[in-house]
Parts: sequence; structure tokens; C-alpha cells
Amino acid sequence: MIPSVATSLLACLLLVGMAPPAASAADTRPQAKEDKITKVPTGDPAMAVAYERAKSTLPAFKDSLTHPTATMARFAVKVGLPSPQGTEFVWLASPVLQDGKVRGVINNQIEYATDYRTGQRVEFPDTEVVDWMYMDADKMKGNFTLCAIVTKLTKQEQREFAQEYSIDCGPPK
Repeated sequence: MIPSVATSLLACLLLVGMAPPAASAADTRPQAKEDKITKVPTGDPAMAVAYERAKSTLPAFKDSLTHPTATMARFAVKVGLPSPQGTEFVWLASPVLQDGKVRGVINNQIEYATDYRTGQRVEFPDTEVVDWMYMDADKMKGNFTLCAIVTKLTKQEQREFAQEYSIDCGPPK
């Protein structure tokens, strides 16, 4: 994998408890544990598609969140926090989508949005949700922003990544 992309992908996976075996990623794991921010240019086409997919499937995600099966867990949504350096996107754990709002707990290290902290409970309009994800058995559902980052890899790397981490970027079933 491309080192900077590999680190970003590992950071995304570590947040949901899917760290790879030590032998396969020993060189990138220490950086990933630091939860490094992946900088994406404003208007990146792959990320724009990811945001649209997440927003268009949010009702299905909400249904899965409110009526999970026994195999569904680790629900999270991604929102942007304002900062002087631009928007810092973070995952909110234990999300609640209700009455046009999303509430959750910040589950990332904050680098730029210093008015916020890891573990802080926050609330935003649900229109601010730019991504969502959960685990269904051993498959990751959603996480379209990760899928956008994966598009920067070669086709072979994409196949290997999808197989190793059981990521499924399709809508909830």
C-alpha cells in the first residue's frame, strides 16, 4: 500500500476495533494509533460521492440503528467540526438520530477544532452527518469516506484491502 494512504486507512479501522494483525502492518501501526488526519482537498470528487452516498442512505442507517439485528454493533456517524484551519471531520460513537438532530460522543483525537475534545458529548443538526458506519457480524457497513480514500489505491490493493477488512461500502440491507 501507499504509506500515507495505508496509515490513514489503518487509523479509520483502529477507530472501530478492526486493527490488522501485527505482522501485516507493523510499520504503519504506531502512526495509525495516533489517529492522524487525512487531508482531502475541498471538492475532491471521490469524497463528494462518499458524502452524497452517506446522506442518501442515512434513512436506512437510522432504521438499522433503531432496529439493529443481533449481529449489528459499533454504530457511528461522522460530522465536521469548525476550526481555524478548516473543517475537521470526526466520528461520533453511540449516535442518536432523533427530532432532526444527531447526538453522540466524539471518538477521535482532536487536532484543530480545539473547542472540542475526545469523549465530549455533542449535538448537531442531522443534516451535518457526512458519513455513517457500523459492523454487521464481521463486515463493516457504510464508511463511504474510507471507501473514497481506498479509491486512491491500485485495483489490486483495493481488492486486498476489501478482503482483509471485510469492508462493504453498500447501503444497509
